[in-house]
Amino acid sequence: MRAGAAGNRLREIRLGASLTQQQLSQLSGVSQWTISRIEHGKRDPQVGPAYRLAQALGVRIEDIFFSESTSDMPIAVRQNADDPR
Repeated sequence: MRAGAAGNRLREIRLGASLTQQQLSQLSGVSQWTISRIEHGKRDPQVGPAYRLAQALGVRIEDIFFSESTSDMPIAVRQNADDPR
């Protein structure tokens, strides 16, 4: 993921919910300063704050990190690390 992509998605989702950064901060418990830095590409979101932001916005955490077109891509998961398949 290129730098700032998550911030662009976060801003897009936040504006779609008609929320200011301050309102999102109050709903999520993530500081407005942190939200601003994420949206401006100066900081990549860590999992904890991203999870709280996603909950406050009513979206999946994946929606913050990936556009819809990539979130439907299949992901290979190896069940057993000892299995060479």
